[in-house]
Amino acid sequence: MTDADYKHFLLEVDSKLPVWEATLRKVDPAKSDASYAVGAKVLQSRDIGLMQDEYARNGLRSSP
Repeated sequence: MTDADYKHFLLEVDSKLPVWEATLRKVDPAKSDASYAVGAKVLQSRDIGLMQDEYARNGLRSSP
């Protein structure tokens, strides 16, 4: 991958992060028939996904 390809890839990821964050924030197991245990796992995974989204944003902002 060339430097130009990598920069293009990072710009694509950066443009998708707001969409991914909005989608993750809409996850609500309380609106489903999922058990409490499954709902708790879903919320835990959602929160981890939101943290990773934030880490990616911060990493992209600090990259040259």
